[in-house]
Amino acid sequence: MSVDDLDEALKCLNDPIALSKTSLGLMELVAQRLQDQVSPHPTEKGKVIREILKEAFKMLEGSSYRSDSSSEWLYYNILYYRYFGPNPGLKHEHIATRLGFSSTRQYFRGREKALQSLHMALQHVECDPSEDL
Repeated sequence: MSVDDLDEALKCLNDPIALSKTSLGLMELVAQRLQDQVSPHPTEKGKVIREILKEAFKMLEGSSYRSDSSSEWLYYNILYYRYFGPNPGLKHEHIATRLGFSSTRQYFRGREKALQSLHMALQHVECDPSEDL
C-alpha cells in the first residue's frame, strides 16, 4: 500500500462500501479482524478499515493540549479537518488559513508529510496489531 493508496482511501472514509474496495482492504490486519466472519459484507469490511485508520490517526496526536497553532499537532490537524473531524471535507484553502500556512503551496507540502506520517502509523498498526492504542 502506498501513500497514494492511502490518500484515495481517505477520500471515501465515510463510505464503508467504497472504502472496502480500496487496497487497504488487502491489509492482513483487516483479514484478522474479520476472521470470525465467513463472508463479510463490504460494509463490515469498510467499517473495520475505518477503525484501523482511526487507530493510526490517533497515533499522530501531540503530547500537549491540541491547538491549531501547535507544530506538534500540525499533521494531526491537517488530517482532522480534511478527513477525520466531525465536519470532514473542509477545503484545502480553509485548512491552510486556519492552520496559519503562508501559502497553499506550503500547506500542500505539509499535507503530503501528514499523509506520509499517517502511512507510517498505519504500517506500525499493521505490524503490531496487539499494541494497545
